[in-house]
Amino acid sequence: LDLDWRPAFRVALVPSYKAHRVAPDGSEAIPPTLLPQIPQLLDVLGAVGLACANADGFEADDVMATLAARDDASVDIISGDRDMLALADDRVTVCYAGKGIAKLEDMTPARVLAKYGVPAAHYPDFAALRGDPSDGLPGVPGVGEKTAAALVGRFGPIEDIVAAATAGDDGFPAGAAGKRSEERRVGKECRSR
Repeated sequence: LDLDWRPAFRVALVPSYKAHRVAPDGSEAIPPTLLPQIPQLLDVLGAVGLACANADGFEADDVMATLAARDDASVDIISGDRDMLALADDRVTVCYAGKGIAKLEDMTPARVLAKYGVPAAHYPDFAALRGDPSDGLPGVPGVGEKTAAALVGRFGPIEDIVAAATAGDDGFPAGAAGKRSEERRVGKECRSR
């Protein structure tokens, strides 16, 4: 469960993080019909023997990632949040429910690579570059899905992309070379934090 739907440490890094979901009083904008359902849902989950977990200051995704990483057994994560794709590895399968439970996609590392053109472990780098409106991540201006995938495929994580942009590496994909000055600016901002 989310005990903090918009953790301060994430907002400090990216002020726009989930800003579009903030209610006028600063809390999370939750549909009023949803609030009374939450205790009932927790009762039902408990009645059928399903455990719930949470941690102060963290989102449910953080808790799920921690639990998946600390276990040696096979893990299936069912989520409609693409951020969870970063957890897909040889023992963690993300059952992506973005199109509903009836259309679950088993996202293994090979399927993440085939669908997005990036290794699963670098999905967060890809999302940060291209942006993710659902989380309020602006991305790098002018960098879309194809360019982000090409950059991550060529250089790996954001830190290596920024280093390559700063060093003037000529290996940037077509269309990305003109964005180098913006990437250098982003790199300088990242290093100054």
